[in-house]
Amino acid sequence: MFEYIKSHEEHSVTPLTISPNHNAWPSKILKKLLDGHEVGEQTFCIHRDQGLEFYADHNAWDRGSDYFLEKLKRDKKIVKEVSFNSHRIADQILKKIRNFERQNIKKWSNKEITKFLSSSYKLGNDLCAYGFIPVISDHFFHKFTDLLKSIVKNKEKNISVKMTVPEIIFLLCSHYKPVPSKLARIKLLKLLKKIPIKKR
Repeated sequence: MFEYIKSHEEHSVTPLTISPNHNAWPSKILKKLLDGHEVGEQTFCIHRDQGLEFYADHNAWDRGSDYFLEKLKRDKKIVKEVSFNSHRIADQILKKIRNFERQNIKKWSNKEITKFLSSSYKLGNDLCAYGFIPVISDHFFHKFTDLLKSIVKNKEKNISVKMTVPEIIFLLCSHYKPVPSKLARIKLLKLLKKIPIKKR
């Protein structure tokens, strides 16, 4: 018998736009990363009032998170694999969007629209599957955070940096590369800098 938990809630979304995310939970990619272990293929969403509630199998998720953390301790390569594939798919999505912006979709046939939506959906679904790796271990059970805290506390005595444990955790979990939105903002600021300011 399944024990379901409400693990996620969103507002102002549609089934089409949010489904690549939720359908990534039982995906083959996630199952492969967990060596065949599942985090609960039996999931469901309740859509109402332009929002949704996402429910997952509590026990399967709990077992899956335990397995992932044990695998992470044994094999650090999984972090590089997830990071590499996440960036690879993100680059494909950005390329697809930039190409789409140059198209006149009014001239597209139904077949072309269907092909575009299907391929876009798959890319989004695959990206979300890799994005679920930190969710598995931390979103509901906080197991990765607890593990990280224990490691930091054990090492804290040997470091001279005057930082609290939460501050160190935050630093370790911060982006080591600028995200696309930040890069776009920097580019925009550089363009604005070139615009001459008229003196009144």
